[in-house]
Amino acid sequence: PEEVDPYAWLGLPKTSPPAPRPRTPRRLEWNHPDGTGMAIAKLGIIDESAVSALAERGMNTVGEFLSHPPNDHIKVRLAKLADTKDASDLEADGLTAGEDGEDVMVRGKVAHRFVRLTSNGARYEVRLKDRNGGIIRCTWLGASPRGWSQWAVGMEVALVGSPEQSDDGWALFEAEPVGIDGRGSGWMPTYGIEGVEDRELRSLAAIALSRVCGNLREPLPRKLVEYHKLIGLDDALRDAHFPSNKAGKGRTRLAFEELLLLQAGIGWRAKRRNPARGMSHKVLHRAVGALSLQQNINLTDSQEAVFSEIRRDLKSSHAMVRLLQGEVGTDKTTIAMLTAAVVIQNKAQVLYVLPDADSAERRFLFSEGVFRSVGFSPVFIPDGPTRGQLDAISRGEAQVIFGTKALLEKSPKWAKLGLVIVEERNEYGTVDPASLVESGPAPDLLVITDTPIPSSLTLTVFGEYRMSMLAIDYRVHCSSVVFPQKERNEAYQAVREAVDDGRQAFVVFPVGESGDLLGPDDALRYAQALQSEALEGARIGVYCSAMSREDRIRVFEDFQHRRIDVLVATTFIEEAPVVANANVVVVEHADHHELARLHRLRGHVGQGMESGQCLMVMSEKPSQDAKQRLTQLSAERDGFKIAEMDLKERGWDALLGDGAESPPEFRWADPVLDHRQLLSARDEAFRLVKQDPGMRRNREMIEAVAVRWGPWLGEDFSTEKIEHQQGDGRGKGSSKGRRRRRRRR
Repeated sequence: PEEVDPYAWLGLPKTSPPAPRPRTPRRLEWNHPDGTGMAIAKLGIIDESAVSALAERGMNTVGEFLSHPPNDHIKVRLAKLADTKDASDLEADGLTAGEDGEDVMVRGKVAHRFVRLTSNGARYEVRLKDRNGGIIRCTWLGASPRGWSQWAVGMEVALVGSPEQSDDGWALFEAEPVGIDGRGSGWMPTYGIEGVEDRELRSLAAIALSRVCGNLREPLPRKLVEYHKLIGLDDALRDAHFPSNKAGKGRTRLAFEELLLLQAGIGWRAKRRNPARGMSHKVLHRAVGALSLQQNINLTDSQEAVFSEIRRDLKSSHAMVRLLQGEVGTDKTTIAMLTAAVVIQNKAQVLYVLPDADSAERRFLFSEGVFRSVGFSPVFIPDGPTRGQLDAISRGEAQVIFGTKALLEKSPKWAKLGLVIVEERNEYGTVDPASLVESGPAPDLLVITDTPIPSSLTLTVFGEYRMSMLAIDYRVHCSSVVFPQKERNEAYQAVREAVDDGRQAFVVFPVGESGDLLGPDDALRYAQALQSEALEGARIGVYCSAMSREDRIRVFEDFQHRRIDVLVATTFIEEAPVVANANVVVVEHADHHELARLHRLRGHVGQGMESGQCLMVMSEKPSQDAKQRLTQLSAERDGFKIAEMDLKERGWDALLGDGAESPPEFRWADPVLDHRQLLSARDEAFRLVKQDPGMRRNREMIEAVAVRWGPWLGEDFSTEKIEHQQGDGRGKGSSKGRRRRRRRR
C-alpha cells in the first residue's frame, strides 16, 4: 500500500531524505599489493628485459621504483611554431626540425581530438594551436599517449618531439607527453638505468603515479607535516619525478621523511637495546682530587660541564653509552682519565680499547705513571693475554687494562668490568654497545674521537649514543703554511727562530700502513744532517716506534724538560701529551698525510700560546689534488668542516672500521648537504620516541620505519616483529595488559 504522509494536511512541500554521505576511499599503506606493492611487470608498461634490468637494481615493485629518485631533470626548450609551411620561423628561434635529433617542446590548446581506424590499427590524432596561432598535428599509431583520456578541447597540452615539415604544416609523430598526462611544466626526469630508455621509465613513473597517488596513507603525523610546512606524500612523489619548478619541494619532503624515519628507528631501537642494567657508581672525588693536584689539572668550564654529564651517567643504574668529541686540543683524554678514576675507586675495572697494539702501547706509556701515582694498577696487553694476566684480571688486581678490540672478543673473566673507554682514530664505530651486554650488568661505554667526526656519522652510526661536546675555551693562534720541496729551508728557518727564542719544535714524517717509514738509523742520520746544516747548535732527539720503550720514555721526558730543542718523530707523536713550550711543527711529505692527521698535528702546538706554526713541506712531485687539499686545509680552521672534507675525500668505507655498523644508504637525503634537516629530523624523532617509547601509537610511522629502514636497523626492528608487537592485543582499543588505576577512597 502507498505510504501516507501524516503531516500532509499542513501543506508543506515534500522533502526527499538526505542523501548518504559518500564514503572516503580507504588509504593504503606503503607496499600494499593494490598500491605500491604491485609488481612492475603487472602494469604492462615495459617489456621483460626492462623489468629484469630494474630487478637487478632492487626495483621489483611500483613502490621500490618510485622510491628511487631520478638522476637528474632536464628542461626541454619550448618551440614557437607559426602557421606557415616555411621552416624559417622555427630556425629563427635557433631550433630546426630534427636538428641533431634534438627534441623540443610544443605547447598549445587542443583544437581537435579523434581516433581513426586504419589497416595498421588505430591512429590517435590531436591538433594543437599554440599562442602564436600555429597549428601542429600530432599522431600516434597503435597505442594512445598517456593522458589521452583526460584531454579535452580547449585544454592546454605539452608534447616533446622533433617537429617535421609536411604539406599540411607542422607534424609531430609519436611525441611524448610532458609530465604525467601532458600537462607538465617541461622538466623531464632522467634515470640513467642501463638497458632501459628514459622514455620508457618516464611512462612507467607516470602510470605508476596515476595509479597510487590519492590512495597512499600519510606515514607522518599531520601536526608534524603542518609545522614543518611539508607537502603531502602524494604531491611529493609527483614533484620528485615530474617537478613543476626548481624549488624541489618533493625532494625536500622525501629527504626529511627519510631522515626522520631513520632517527625514529634509531631512537626506538636504543630504547629496546639500551635499557640494559648497568652499575651505579658512587661519585667519589679522592682519586680525582689527587690526580688534579699531581698533574696540575684545571678543568675549563666546558670540560667541567661534560664531566658533570658523565658523572650523572655513572651514578645512574642504566649503562652509559656516550660519545665524547670536540676540537683538537680540548683534552678529551683528561676527561676519560678522571672518569676512569671514579670507576676504579668504586672497586671496578676499566678497559682502554685503542685501534691497534702500537696505539695501546703509546697510551699505556703516557698513562702508566699517572695511574700509579694514585695507587692504581695498569696493565698493557698487546695481543693475547698471558695466563698470569688473565689471573690478575679475574681477581681484580689489574685495575686499568690497555689493549685492543681483540681483548673484548676473547672476553676474559672479569672481576668487575665497570667502564670501557674506546679511543677511535681514522676509523669509527668499531665497538657495538650491544656486544658489551652479557649475563651480568653492562659496563659503561665512553667513546672518544681525537678529531671531530662528520655530523652525518655522528647522527647515524652513533645515533644511539648520548653526545658530549667539548668546546675550545681559548683562542687558537696556530697558522698553517705550505712549502714546496725546493723551499723547505724556509720552513726550517722558522724552526731556527723558535729555538733561538727558547721554544721547541717537532719534525714529523708520515707513517705507512706497516709502520714507520723511517727506521731509527735513518732518523738519526736525518737528525745529524739537520744539526749540521739548517739547525746548527740545536739539540735534536729522535722518537721512533722501533726504539725500546725505555728509550722512548727517556727521549720524550728530555723533550718535556727542555733538554731537547727539536724532536724528530717518525710515529704518532700527536698521541703524546702536549708540550707547552713547543710552538712549531714541520710536517715532511705533507701531501702523504691524511687531512685528519694533519689537523691533529696542527692542534698539537701553540695551545695557550700567543702563536703557533704548522709548516707543511710537500714531496718532490705532489699531485694537483694534494696541492689543492693542503691549500684548503691551511685556510680552514674548523675541525667539523675538515671532517666533512675528510669524508668527501676518503669515503664512508674508509671511515668505518671492520666491526662498525654499515652506513645507511640514503635515496633522497644527503646528510652533508641536508645538515639542518638532519638535526631537525633528529629532534622531532626523539620527541616522538619520548612520547611513545613502547611503539604503541604512531602506527603508520612505525610501519614506515620498518619498511624503509628495517634491514639496516636489524632484528630489533624487523617488519615481522613490529607486526607481532602491534597485533598482540596491547594496541589501541584493547585492555589486555593494562593495569587498572586504584580508585582513591
